[in-house]
Amino acid sequence: MSCTPPIAVCIDRRQHLRLRGYLPIPLYGKAPVLKEWQKLTVISHAMIELWAKVWPDAHNTSCLTRWMPTLDLDITCEPATIAIEELVREHFSEHGDVLVRIGNPPKRAIPFRTNTPFKKISTNLIAPNGNAEKIEFLGDGQQIVIDGVHPETRRPYTWFGGVPWNVPHAELPYIHPHEAVELVDKAAEILITEFNYKPARTVANGRDAHANPAGEDFWRTLIDNVLHGHALHDSLRDLSAALIKSGMNNGSTIHLLRALMELAPVPDDERWDARYRSIPRLVDDAVRKWGHGHESPRHRDRRTTAARQSQRPSPLQNR
Repeated sequence: MSCTPPIAVCIDRRQHLRLRGYLPIPLYGKAPVLKEWQKLTVISHAMIELWAKVWPDAHNTSCLTRWMPTLDLDITCEPATIAIEELVREHFSEHGDVLVRIGNPPKRAIPFRTNTPFKKISTNLIAPNGNAEKIEFLGDGQQIVIDGVHPETRRPYTWFGGVPWNVPHAELPYIHPHEAVELVDKAAEILITEFNYKPARTVANGRDAHANPAGEDFWRTLIDNVLHGHALHDSLRDLSAALIKSGMNNGSTIHLLRALMELAPVPDDERWDARYRSIPRLVDDAVRKWGHGHESPRHRDRRTTAARQSQRPSPLQNR
């Protein structure tokens, strides 16, 4: 027996979603049927009726995440996903209805609302079995399946705590952009400290950025993270190490990192301030790890000789 809902049910749910403040669009599986769907800001009753006539076999429905940023846990360890869900409930249940969508268990997604759209936030991790997994906060320019049948499990998506077509967008928990970054960081920390996950190497443009630490991808990724407030601690740490290893002195490194943070269009909140104040310590750690102790013997000998010569009394001192 097919799990696919009749098109009349799809239309009804999309209309309910629209009336409750969401931006629903039709899908084939997880793929939107509309071109330039990212640009939609308003969806009308007539648009939903027309889409059903043009694409009557597009039975899945998603919502744009511009105003409904959604925490997407692409994690296959069920206790870990439950722990992150509990983290969300602990911090946000008093601010709105926490709805949990499950398509391919134990993976799950939790929608929020915001008045300040932000771009996708993503953290890549390595599971204990070696598989690549990730935590994402989908935002402006993304969408997430709300209703229909999962293309892999062939089973309907399910919701816990309520369904969006019955819960108004205004009743979802509100989240600020910097809170979204902080939540992703906390979720990753739980996976690493409690469930033996490991941070994945930074990937840029499909290549391992650490494979060539002198390449543009490596620098571009770290600088972009700092400018957008993503994974600030790790990015500042790695950038400190890279700058020190490249030969930049600690004072210049501190000034550069602080300048990058000051250019970032993110709120100067407590988290930002803590990361800003930690820069001298991160640079000191980089100097201890990657500074003079890792120089070539020839450079070290030159520096030692120069230091000894500077300690000798000047011939003019005794005159």
